[in-house]
Amino acid sequence: MMQYTPELRTVQRSVLSNALSNHSLADVTFKIVDHCSKKQKEFEVNRVFLALFSPVFESMLFGKMMESQLDADVIIDDVKPEIFECLVNFAYYQDPDITMENVLLVMKACDKYQIDTLFKACFDFFRSALKKETFEGFFYQAVKANIMHLVGQYMYDELTKHYTEWLTPQNITKFFTVSHQKQLDKFSEIGYKFVEHQMNISQCTCSFSGIFCSLCMDAIDSNIFNCEFQEIAEQYFSKKYQACLNAGNFCDFYIKVTKNNLPSFQKKCALFLLKRDRNATVAHQILDSVKFRETSLENMRTLLALPWQCTEERLWTSVVKWADHQSVTHFERDNILKYVLHMIRFGLMNVKFFVEQVQCENALTDKEVIAVLTFYHCPEKG
Repeated sequence: MMQYTPELRTVQRSVLSNALSNHSLADVTFKIVDHCSKKQKEFEVNRVFLALFSPVFESMLFGKMMESQLDADVIIDDVKPEIFECLVNFAYYQDPDITMENVLLVMKACDKYQIDTLFKACFDFFRSALKKETFEGFFYQAVKANIMHLVGQYMYDELTKHYTEWLTPQNITKFFTVSHQKQLDKFSEIGYKFVEHQMNISQCTCSFSGIFCSLCMDAIDSNIFNCEFQEIAEQYFSKKYQACLNAGNFCDFYIKVTKNNLPSFQKKCALFLLKRDRNATVAHQILDSVKFRETSLENMRTLLALPWQCTEERLWTSVVKWADHQSVTHFERDNILKYVLHMIRFGLMNVKFFVEQVQCENALTDKEVIAVLTFYHCPEKG
């Protein structure tokens, strides 16, 4: 009996793999539509090759469907051309060219067409590639491709083991938001555990303090700021509020916690101004910030109620700049200023400043101007 040598098997496989380039053997054309470019790519293939690996293609191409007709055109618009090419190459005994960038989409296509052999190979590759450096990319790819039902459990199991390494202060906010939006409750729970871990470790990194306020605001907006989250957040903020707050996030954070009735956070924000502002540096930075100028009319009164450790002249100057930013016409500007006048203590201003910088704005009525000037000369009658 002749020996069936490895060399002979190699020749046979070579003949099969070269069949893809022989268009005379093709009896069906797949037209794959790319929604991004609005173009389509055609694949002329022999239906036998696809049917051998996929019962879905077998039923489609050899059953009673219209695609079973000779030289039929099959239009597919839910698989990208480059992903379908991987399936075709695999069916023709060629390298399917699986990478970390396409493996999840190939798995999705394999699941749709029941190409179990390639699916298993892709899943094994995915498992070997899933680690700290790749988790974030794989997670968002899986969510975007809507295939968490295929890989979610494995990702969850691995993240449960490694969440303190794979999650970071830089990616936790987006991770929380996406997990909540897609109702991935198990992943949200791991996010809570990571945040609690970060808040409880003795040497918490400055990078986490820097994103804490943003994390809390996103959690509030995403309706995941529950009692458990609030409790550990309050404990952390009470110790680290001076590191968490800065001129860039103070306005938005204070308004957010005020609107959501979180008094412990409000008190620490006020204390932040009192403790850090003996030389008024922080107050000046906040008052000069873009966020202060962009604050809405409704929220400005909330900010002005804070114990600003700066002169009333400085506060008024910032409020005028805010009004200029908020208004289109001079009439609008005057009305905006009138909305917050009662929050300014004009009697504490220098007389010269009041006459030159306030009275000329015409924001106060004549009666109010007289009352302020009277106060300067006779406080008990002002």
